[in-house]
Amino acid sequence: MPFNKFIPCYHHHFGRQCKLAYYGFTKLVELLEAIPEILQVLECGEEKILTLTEVERFKALAAQFVKLLRSQKDNCLMMTDLLTEYAKTFGYTFRLQDYNVSSVSALTQKLCHVV
Repeated sequence: MPFNKFIPCYHHHFGRQCKLAYYGFTKLVELLEAIPEILQVLECGEEKILTLTEVERFKALAAQFVKLLRSQKDNCLMMTDLLTEYAKTFGYTFRLQDYNVSSVSALTQKLCHVV
């Protein structure tokens, strides 16, 4: 997520303003850098990008896969159908490269504790 989209997204998601003072900060970047085990602030040229750490990305993905599997008949899904069903369920295409894998099989190996 672009850094400059965080505040509007926060407001949209929570229905209230993000008051930095509630968290003991005066600058947003300081707040976000205070949680390095969850979030990374990357600089791409002039622009700052927010991204979850790899651990947090996989936690979020695991929760999505649980939801996806529970929505299936018999809680099962063919690996060949995973990307299609993911897109239908969550409304966007799954990008294997975001998880540093090139196949669904490699992805499921990283999520062996879930699937």
